[in-house]
Amino acid sequence: GGFTSTIELSVVSDLNPPVVRTTTLTVYEAAVITDHSPDDLDQFVGDTVTLSCTVDGTPAPTVEWYFNGEDLASGNGLIINGGTIDIPSPTTAHSGMYQCFVSNIASEVCESIALQVRRPDPPVITG
Repeated sequence: GGFTSTIELSVVSDLNPPVVRTTTLTVYEAAVITDHSPDDLDQFVGDTVTLSCTVDGTPAPTVEWYFNGEDLASGNGLIINGGTIDIPSPTTAHSGMYQCFVSNIASEVCESIALQVRRPDPPVITG
């Protein structure tokens, strides 16, 4: 991670004691996605889906999720908790492109995950 360091600078003047000024230097670490779900996921209707995006950086990055380019929030069968989306009972409507957008003061990065939710093939009856 990044770090914070305190630098003390003494300015010598004709005054006694010398004037002392203190300042803080903060070094930021770029936001990075250290791990994520596979780029392409193929799941069946009703099978629990978890999309994940593990991040690092200093300061701690924020994570925003998008679905087909639109802001995404919990609801409609989705549970979003930071870098994780849980879809307990996915339907075909959950198929599409999910994007994990990660940012902090030092950088921004995005990762895409294509999810295909499909119905299982019907059983074949032979006789």
